Amino acid sequence: MGQQDFCVRFYAGYGAYHNEKVNKVLHIVFIPVILFTLLGFIEYARLPDCRLTLHGPWGLSLNYLYFLHLHLLVSWRSDVPAAAVESVVYVVMMLVSDRLYGLLQPGLYWKVLLPFHLLGWTAQFIGHFVFEGRRPALFDNLLQIFSAPFFVVLELMFACGYKPKLRQECDVQIKANIAELEALEAKAKSRGKKG
Repeated sequence: MGQQDFCVRFYAGYGAYHNEKVNKVLHIVFIPVILFTLLGFIEYARLPDCRLTLHGPWGLSLNYLYFLHLHLLVSWRSDVPAAAVESVVYVVMMLVSDRLYGLLQPGLYWKVLLPFHLLGWTAQFIGHFVFEGRRPALFDNLLQIFSAPFFVVLELMFACGYKPKLRQECDVQIKANIAELEALEAKAKSRGKKG
């Protein structure tokens, strides 16, 4: 399978659960919030002497590098330019989070992050259950959590005119995936009525 085919399958698999406009906007706004707060929580899992100092107070906990590797493994396989943009976003978020952790008392940082993290997740569930009318993708496959940041980056790049042919292929596959999901949901519903 070529890179473009992989990207279409990857993006459309996630996109089938994120096709309604309000739900998309909620994801575009709150996925970065969830990601940033999650990076902040990772600060508390620091191993001693596992910090890469870049310049003065700026540095990265090596825990971040493991997290970055997990997230970007599939992104780089899907679309290199989008993965490059995603990488820059991750590194900036990691640097800012690491710096804030250093500036705030360690016991305070997570308390600042927690309400934003909860708000982000609340927005996701509202987007799915109220606007999309479908449960989140992570209910069917927990690994979909790792797709969210890439989906947001690629969605924003598509909105700016990036690779219109790829966008069109993704949209066609999303429609096919939605039809398949709706057929499965209807089948499950009819089984429930018979039982």
